[in-house]
Amino acid sequence: MRHLITRNFNGLVAAIHPVNVMGILNLTPDSFSDGGKYNSPEAALQRVQQMVKQGASIIDLGAESTRPGSETISVEEELDRLLPVLKELPKDQFLISVDSCKIEVQVAAMEAGAHIINDIMGGSTELYQAAQEHQCGLVLMHTSAPPAEMQKHTDYGEKGVVDTVQEFFSKQHKILQYFDIPRYWVDPGIGFGKTPSQSIELLRNTSKFCGHNHGVLIGASRKSWIGKTFDVPVEERVGASLTAALHAAQEGAEILRVHDVQETTQALATQHLLRASKGTKSRLILEDIETRTRIGIHAEEKVAEQGIRISLQMEGDFAEVIGSDDLAGGVDYVHIIEAVREYCGEHRGNTLEHLAHHLAEHLKQKFRADAIDLTLDKPRYTGKLELSAIRFHVRR
Repeated sequence: MRHLITRNFNGLVAAIHPVNVMGILNLTPDSFSDGGKYNSPEAALQRVQQMVKQGASIIDLGAESTRPGSETISVEEELDRLLPVLKELPKDQFLISVDSCKIEVQVAAMEAGAHIINDIMGGSTELYQAAQEHQCGLVLMHTSAPPAEMQKHTDYGEKGVVDTVQEFFSKQHKILQYFDIPRYWVDPGIGFGKTPSQSIELLRNTSKFCGHNHGVLIGASRKSWIGKTFDVPVEERVGASLTAALHAAQEGAEILRVHDVQETTQALATQHLLRASKGTKSRLILEDIETRTRIGIHAEEKVAEQGIRISLQMEGDFAEVIGSDDLAGGVDYVHIIEAVREYCGEHRGNTLEHLAHHLAEHLKQKFRADAIDLTLDKPRYTGKLELSAIRFHVRR
C-alpha cells in the first residue's frame, strides 16, 4: 500500500496515506448542507475538534459559499469569517485547507498558516507563485464557470465531460512543472457545472485523473447529483455519499472531501479490514521503463521500432516478502521489466490503446496481480500530429 510523504507544509510533516478524509467546515450562513451551523468561531472550533477525533486528517475551511447559484462576497467579508477561526487552529496536528478562489484571501490564508489552498476555479499563476513562496499545497478543481453561472454551462460537446476535464488538467500539469510546490491534487468538480449524469461519469472515471506527480481529490458528499438521482433531501444522502467515497478510494483518489467524517472513516476502515483478511495488499511502482516497439497508424511509424516509456503500478499481496525481507517471497522487479520489453518487442499494432490494454492484461495474468495501472508514453513524435508526446493510461 502506497504511503506518500509530503514535504514540509509550514512546519508540519504530514503523511499522506492512500486515502485521507478531508472534513468540510463551512463558515458561511448559506452553504447547501450546513449553512449557518458553524459561522461563529466557538462553534467552528468545536466542530474541528470533533472531526479530527472522528478521523479527519485534513480540515477544509470555506468562508464563501460556492453552491450552484451562489453570489460572490467581498474579500473583506470572506477574511472576516475565515481568519478568526484559522488563526486559532493548531498548525502542527492536522492539515488545514482553505477553500477560496480569491488571490487576496489565498495569500492571507497562507500567511496565517494554511497548509493547502483549495481553488474551485482551477488555479492561477499568482496562486502558483504564492504557493511556491510559502511552500503550500494546492487543490485545483475544474468548473465550467463561476458558481452563479456554472449550471448554465453543462454542454461539453462531442468531447464529453471526461475528456474536457482531462484536457483542462493537462494544461495545468504543464504549467505546474515550472513551480516548486510540495504537492497538488486535481478535483474533477463533481456537481460544479455538471449534470447528475456527468457527475456520475466523472466518478466512474476517477482513475483517469490519477498521476505519478499529483493526487486526486473527490468531493461527492451530499451533492445534488445524489438528490436528483434518488429524489432525496440533503440529510438523506449519506448512503450514496459513502458508496461514492469508497469507489473513489478504490479508483486511486488520495483525498475524500466529506461532510460525514465518522461514517466515512468507518467505511474506509471496514473496507481495509475486509481486504486485509485476504492478505497484505500493497502496490509496486515502476516508472519510466524504456523499451521499443512498432506501433502507429502512419506509414512512417511502421518502418522501424520506436522508443516508448511505460510506467506501471502493480497491486497484490506482498506480505511474504514484507515479512521475510527475502525477494524469493515476492516479485522480481527485473522479471517485470523484462516481461514488458519482451512483450513490446514482439508487438505489432496501430494504437497505444490496444498495446496498453493487452500489455496490462498480460502482466496481470503473468504475475498474478490484483490490479495493474499502466501508463504508456510515446514521446518525441514530430510527424503529422505535431506534438511532443502521446500518453495513454489503462487500469486492469
